[in-house]
Amino acid sequence: MSVAECLEVYGLRLCVGDRVQVYIKSRSLVRVAGRVSEIKPTGLILETDDAWVTIRYTDIKMIVKPKNTV
Repeated sequence: MSVAECLEVYGLRLCVGDRVQVYIKSRSLVRVAGRVSEIKPTGLILETDDAWVTIRYTDIKMIVKPKNTV
């Protein structure tokens, strides 16, 4: 169960269902791309093509909403 439907994270407004790319602090070029499925008080739960990933806010270096290209 989500705690919130939308939340501002590092100046970017995220809502459940948004597609995002999250860059992790501990790795130089590691990113996780997926759909936000839950917003918790301590982190995000993303649904990727292969799995569900939980990322703590403290581990996020940068977060981006990719622009849709048609």
